[in-house]
Amino acid sequence: MADGNEYTIGEAAEALGVSTKALRHWEALGLIAPARTWADHRIYTEADLERGAAIALYRGVGVPLAQIATLIDASGATLARALTHHSKPSLLDVARWTPNSHLFRPSSNKQRKDPLTWTQ
Repeated sequence: MADGNEYTIGEAAEALGVSTKALRHWEALGLIAPARTWADHRIYTEADLERGAAIALYRGVGVPLAQIATLIDASGATLARALTHHSKPSLLDVARWTPNSHLFRPSSNKQRKDPLTWTQ
């Protein structure tokens, strides 16, 4: 079980609204890199959850994982240019959001949350 601001893979997956398999896949692709315990269990921090929320957001608007790898650390201008190639108009709004915004702050409530708003 996690202490303080650390989360197990199950807790992180539940908070992000994704499966543990998705988190493992994102890790294999290098999109997210949780710390490990002495027993090699994944431990997710608040920063990992913020990054995971950004990944879930991009996936939710149709950005392929391969492109997310490029966009996740890109500047706002780079994001805006890249996202104009997608057909969903809401993608332009994604470029204005940052993983440090209040939208990506998880609640201490263990119920499944919408990764865009952290509400049920």
